Amino acid sequence: SFLAGLGAQALLGLTQFFTQRAFVFRLLGMTDHLAWAGGSAVIETAGGRWLRAYGGLPHPNILGGYMAIGALLVVMQILKMPREKYMRDAFKVATLLLFFILFVSGLIVSFSRSAMLALVCGLIIVIGCAVRERLSGGWRVRDIARRVGIILLSGILVAGIFIAFVPDIFLTRAGAHTRLEQKSISERLASYKSAREVARREGLLGTGLGNYTAILYTLDSTRPGWEYQPVHNALVLAFLEFGLFMSVFLIWLLFSFFRTRFLAGDWGLLVPLVVLAMFDHYLWSLWSGLVLCAVVFALYRLGKLKVDDAV
Repeated sequence: SFLAGLGAQALLGLTQFFTQRAFVFRLLGMTDHLAWAGGSAVIETAGGRWLRAYGGLPHPNILGGYMAIGALLVVMQILKMPREKYMRDAFKVATLLLFFILFVSGLIVSFSRSAMLALVCGLIIVIGCAVRERLSGGWRVRDIARRVGIILLSGILVAGIFIAFVPDIFLTRAGAHTRLEQKSISERLASYKSAREVARREGLLGTGLGNYTAILYTLDSTRPGWEYQPVHNALVLAFLEFGLFMSVFLIWLLFSFFRTRFLAGDWGLLVPLVVLAMFDHYLWSLWSGLVLCAVVFALYRLGKLKVDDAV
């Protein structure tokens, strides 16, 4: 059900990108986003403005985070499946591979750099752990290489098609030399400067949950309202809202809860989540981000995914 929901989000995001419009759907809380309108998440190239895909979520970066986690879950499922002895086994692998292609496509049209980095880091860990487990389980190197090769080749082909279709967007996003890209970077750096001021004032006891932007206003009430934003780092934001003492307690609590998985080195889902948290605040500040954390923590705690249920 989780993969099916992500598939719907990916299809919605692809529709928004190719039509260059995120339409209104009030029943699902979706608002209108246009490439030419101010406030929309866009990429500005020499040929014009390109709308980034939102899906049904508040921001393209959140869609990218969901797509990255979904793609990793599918890869874990594919690598955990036994060798294809029957046609139904091959059909399950093919079905999961279609999900992987769909999620990678949704990630690409979100143009979230942090989510792309999270996916790459997660793939390295997941594939490395799976290869080690399969080799110890008696698999032949050829069989493992074929399964991994199919996954990597599918992702590279999908990315190659999109890059060939709109190369200017990818070059602009990678180079980060245009006006909007530089503005985005400067805003993120400014948010860290504000966080440093908050830390000096409220570092020990914290601002309290949800009070970070209120403290920013008390420090400087002359700025426009839209400039009072959380620092673009969920880990830093959580620390500043909890304070030093509660943060130490929270770290101890998380380690106690996931101690077995930590010591086993099974970090295939946790590391990508940390990467996402280091570059944005939605995992802590928004409901959609908290849901993503809850799903990952539940699967991480379980430590064992059922292939048949996922398919």
